[in-house]
Amino acid sequence: MIIDCSYKIYLLQHDGALDRINTLLLSTPGKITITKDTIIDSQNQLSSIQKDNLKKLRKEVNAYIIEKTEGVIYYGLWGMLDVRLAVVYYPKEKTTNNSDRKITKHWYEKQSGG
Repeated sequence: MIIDCSYKIYLLQHDGALDRINTLLLSTPGKITITKDTIIDSQNQLSSIQKDNLKKLRKEVNAYIIEKTEGVIYYGLWGMLDVRLAVVYYPKEKTTNNSDRKITKHWYEKQSGG
């Protein structure tokens, strides 16, 4: 319950920045990975201005990694050894039946390890 509330608070506090990241990433084809100092754009579609903007937004949402793959955007929020806490954005209705737990709208909790 507390973790569920903290994810909802996180999403509310960072709504604008998360929306800007999602919009930019979903409009760019290919896999994109954003870490503290690096952006890997598999199809070299992002301009240097877009890359700089994404680096600033990654810092603003306090994610150690953001990764867009086909149909999903992963936001790594915390990790230690083999435990990872993250939220995942599915722009379309989620159809896979895995361990992701719905938080709100298109957002899901992803927890691994432990």
